[in-house]
Amino acid sequence: MRRFFSSGILFFLAAICVPLGCADEETGKDDKAARGGFGADGPETGDLAEVLAKYVKESGLVDYAGLAADRDGLDGWINEAKSLDADGYRDPSNARVEKLAFWINFYNAATLQLIVEFYDDDLTSIQDLEDVGGAPPWDYFLFQVGGEKLTLNEIEHEIIRPIFAEPRIHFAVNCASISCPRLRTEPYQGDILDDQLEAAAVEFADSDDHVRFDEMSGTVAVNPVVDWYRDDFGGISGVYDFIGARLNDEAKIEAWNALTPNDLTFFSYDWSLNDSGSSSD
Repeated sequence: MRRFFSSGILFFLAAICVPLGCADEETGKDDKAARGGFGADGPETGDLAEVLAKYVKESGLVDYAGLAADRDGLDGWINEAKSLDADGYRDPSNARVEKLAFWINFYNAATLQLIVEFYDDDLTSIQDLEDVGGAPPWDYFLFQVGGEKLTLNEIEHEIIRPIFAEPRIHFAVNCASISCPRLRTEPYQGDILDDQLEAAAVEFADSDDHVRFDEMSGTVAVNPVVDWYRDDFGGISGVYDFIGARLNDEAKIEAWNALTPNDLTFFSYDWSLNDSGSSSD
């Protein structure tokens, strides 16, 4: 068993799981209100907003070295989640957009925390962390929300996707990889969530990084994330319609309309770390 000490959090790398962001449940309860914390309509995003604005580039690349050296704001925001009612935040019947915004923000913040906890010059991909626990990092590391400890896959595939049924989340949740849609420099907020998600979807469709047209052959290769989760869009025809409706360039629209859903191909996903330190950005 290896131990890591970071920002007052004890990390145990054991055979089953690693509790990241799982602070003592009694710590900080009395002064939660004084520290902002989580209100009735959702968590305050001030600390997270500062982290994203300072360490995430407009390109979506992240200054992980800088964040690793200045992670108190990130760790503090994640630790606040222990005060939430996790079951209540699964209920979309009220404050739906605020709850969805929280889960997207929490997923992205937890992924940032996971990377900075193990960040060094040898870390080239989030997939490298499989070497830590012998399992994919999305199934191995735990993050605490209320009284529950959840993996990233549980957050995405047991809460966000089935409960909120919003396909545009695939352009919002970030897996710390080059091929992942861009991490925003601001948190998601309930009152503007629809606009934020639509902006992310349009950016995906219009980006040559995610929808690659080959003028010579008349073919198009798309980021496979929409193929992996095609059912969330209503199948491959739904993917075709979704992207086509968000193209703005006339030449791209014409080329897209010349295709059928079955003509779509999907390029190989680039799992390289979205690290600004390894980029010319």
